[in-house]
Formats: sequence, structure tokens, C-alpha cells
Amino acid sequence: MIQLNDNLKLTPSTRKITDEGYLKATAALTKVGLQDYRLSDITGNANDTKIVKVFRSKNTVFADETIESAKLKPITMYHPATMVDSENHHNLSVGTIGENVHQLDQDRLGASVIITNKSIIDDIMGGKVSEVSMGYSANLKVESGIYNGDKYDYIFDG
Repeated sequence: MIQLNDNLKLTPSTRKITDEGYLKATAALTKVGLQDYRLSDITGNANDTKIVKVFRSKNTVFADETIESAKLKPITMYHPATMVDSENHHNLSVGTIGENVHQLDQDRLGASVIITNKSIIDDIMGGKVSEVSMGYSANLKVESGIYNGDKYDYIFDG
């Protein structure tokens, strides 16, 4: 099992400031298809600087396990070096993924999110930031193949 980070794309048309000053929005969490990762993210070897393609199938992206695992998780900025847990949450989290994790369209998994950090909200609303981060654990399997004409090196394995 490895630790990976992905960017969440906040859908501009869904952004709303709550009475408390929080930012609510819909975000695309992940998608079917190919994603680029540094090989070092997979191997843990800092010298592995090659970019590799990792394939996520519809079965993986829209699996009940994937959906359940994303619910009510913290959101961070700038890919912290450590995973967020109960000991460091107060230093790293800028918001939370809601319980409404769902299929946005044929290729994307989305969720309602709430950003609670004022400076990050200002950066998002001011156009300086359009993405926040989600870190997670995943199993990858070395498997080559082709998706939509592009080669990949790994697949998400359950």
C-alpha cells in the first residue's frame, strides 16, 4: 500500500459562502483514466524521477469502497509530507469532504466539500487557488496496457 495525493477541482458554479464564512462547493475527487505520478511516489525512492501513467478503471473509481473511503475526510493544501490523522489534523486540514460522495458524470467521482480556513477561502474566491488536495492510501499493481491510445504502467488494484 502506498500514499498518494490528488488535486480536487472545485467547481466554480457551485461555490457558496455560508453564514459562518465557510466555502461550500462540489469538487471532482478523482476520475476514470490515466493519471501521471512520479515513480518516486510509488517506489519511495527519491531517485526515481520518471513520470509514470497509472490507470483507474470505472470499477475502481465508482466502487462502494472508494466512495465510502472518501466520506468525511480532511482536505489539505500543498500535499503535506505526512498523512492527516487525529494528531496532526488541526495543523493540516483546511476543510472536509462531505458525506455526499457520488458519480458526477461517466468518468468523475465528486463530493460536496466545505473549506473552513479563511485565507484559503480568500485565495479560492480570489482566483489564486482552484484546487485543494486529498491524500489516500492505494494498492497499485505493475501492469502495462493501453487506455484511449495511451500506454500505462500501473493500475489501481482494489
